[in-house]
Amino acid sequence: MIKIGLPTVRLRLGILLATTLAVQVHGATPTDELSAEQLTSKAAALLRQGRDHAALYWLAEAERHGAEGVVLHYNRGVAQQRLGQLEEALEAFERARVAAPEAPQVLYGLATTLQTADRHVEAVPLLQAAARAAPRHSEIILGLGQALAASGRVKEALDAFALASALDFSAVEPVYQAGELFLRQGDAARAALHFSRAAELDAGHAEARVGLGRARLLSGDAVGAVTVLEAAVALAPRNQQAYYLLSDACTKTGLHERREQAMAAFRRLSETARHLRQGVLLERQGKLEPALQAWQRSVAADSTNVKPLILSGDALLRLGEEVAAGTAFAAALALSPGAVRARYGLGRVHFLAGRPEEAAAAFTRVLEQEPDHLDANYHAGLAATRLGRQDAARRYLLRTLDVDPGHAQARAALASIPAR
Repeated sequence: MIKIGLPTVRLRLGILLATTLAVQVHGATPTDELSAEQLTSKAAALLRQGRDHAALYWLAEAERHGAEGVVLHYNRGVAQQRLGQLEEALEAFERARVAAPEAPQVLYGLATTLQTADRHVEAVPLLQAAARAAPRHSEIILGLGQALAASGRVKEALDAFALASALDFSAVEPVYQAGELFLRQGDAARAALHFSRAAELDAGHAEARVGLGRARLLSGDAVGAVTVLEAAVALAPRNQQAYYLLSDACTKTGLHERREQAMAAFRRLSETARHLRQGVLLERQGKLEPALQAWQRSVAADSTNVKPLILSGDALLRLGEEVAAGTAFAAALALSPGAVRARYGLGRVHFLAGRPEEAAAAFTRVLEQEPDHLDANYHAGLAATRLGRQDAARRYLLRTLDVDPGHAQARAALASIPAR
């Protein structure tokens, strides 16, 4: 199956547009002392740092000061797309397109937002126009290939992937996507060539090895399939498809014991994933307790999976079960000490239980990994306030407002700290 991946890092292409503004402004200068151009430039700098909430705040300030035009709307679209605000991003990119109908960055931003919303057919003409305007930009050509593939236009998609590869010999994705298309057409030989090339370009690309295993099975080479699929499960031990295919390959090669092991892993992962999905759906319906039960079943099916433990901890925290939440977060951290979400959750448990010292320590560790973590900065500020550490509290709360200037709770907490 073709996977249309649109990692937000690809929008770095368009952020180059923002660098045409000359002034770079940092810090907490009052907005009334800045021009619209300076405010827009400040927002562009924040975008390049990945600080999208703050960028949106300063873009709103720039508009309030009279800013308008393609840069303002384009940058707003970039931030909103990365935050998952797709309808708002589409509106912003459309406004940028009115100002600059042929700008490839704008067309690309609009198209990738449509692709994220699974509106691939609508994205194709935009990407074609962007490719005409920037014919040597491999990311635009890759995006066009993905949209064409998702629209069922296989030959054109293969041409686009070939061009993207020619423009950037080190790019893995167009090679891998072409392999998927050849496999869909039943051309195992050409699929295998592309998957092998993708694996050479990126030794950690597990999906390329899964694709190569599928191609070898299709061509009747079960022994070769076992070899590459064993490599795939070593790289991605939670890849259900890899275990299923490995089980099939082992059956065909008479490796019955390994076949049973692979099938058992596939069943365990399938059950875990089924309960995870069920919990997410129930949570979206506002049914938090049944969602928690689904995630706990997922933990029972695979106690080494961090994700359902964290989801269970979050749900328990929202249900007021702080002790049980702490147990879930601690179990997640035992499996993955670098799990930021679990560490933050444990800090929240300590904070709600009246243990500000332990809470502050947990939030500090989160911030060592992610200095711009909005909630960790905010709660570190609250914990420092409870401990009477006013300078530290100010620092964390100011950082919260630096990340998201519209954070009303942080602003109120900062105002409540006595003046020095």
